Amino acid sequence: MHILLVFLLGFLVHRLLLHRKAGRRSGSTASPAPMSQAEPSELSSQDCTPDLPLSFGYKTAWLCIRADEPAQVIMALGGRDAEACSWRAGLSRAGTQRQVFVSPCLRGYILAIGLPELKSQILETLAVNFEEIQYFITHRVVDYQGWAKYQNGKCVRAYAWIGERGEVLWDEGSLTAEELALGGQDFPRQGKEEDAVRYPDEETVLSMAAAWGISTDLEAGGYPPSCGYLCKVQFS
Repeated sequence: MHILLVFLLGFLVHRLLLHRKAGRRSGSTASPAPMSQAEPSELSSQDCTPDLPLSFGYKTAWLCIRADEPAQVIMALGGRDAEACSWRAGLSRAGTQRQVFVSPCLRGYILAIGLPELKSQILETLAVNFEEIQYFITHRVVDYQGWAKYQNGKCVRAYAWIGERGEVLWDEGSLTAEELALGGQDFPRQGKEEDAVRYPDEETVLSMAAAWGISTDLEAGGYPPSCGYLCKVQFS
């Protein structure tokens, strides 16, 4: 009889606990969604340790903005969930899941790396916030090369070539001295693509970036260890 009573008591306690758990679940107004595998991984403490800037530039798009504080750039981009991070951690995530790495100030400029292709309307909106912005994009698969410079809110030069289609997508403003030094007078021009003598490639884009402001070969720039910021950006 004693054993039977213990068994019945245990059974009743088990049923009571199940009932309470079910009540908590049914009374809950919201529950956190499980993290999807597509979500960016969280930054560890090591990811926030200052390190030397790393070179970049291939198969990506970036802005080079004359500004003093990364916060200015993050705000102008509409960035959210900004977190301090190292160059290695930032560049490894930039361009994935709408993440952009915003650098510290480098000799008067701040870089925003890992951007999507930005239309002229977006660049014009950004340009009114800064004395100067530069935009670069390169993608070897479709042979897409482009660069643009805005000063005091106005486009002074913009060029974009997509070799896969044999088409100049953007050709605004006069050739700059830096383009001429790279043989830009022989590049395809909009509406006259068939007259081209030579074509820009990804090295042309990197050379333009170095000539206009900041070389993407940051490892050779003599910069001290530093941290930037990783943020999420979404353009409509």
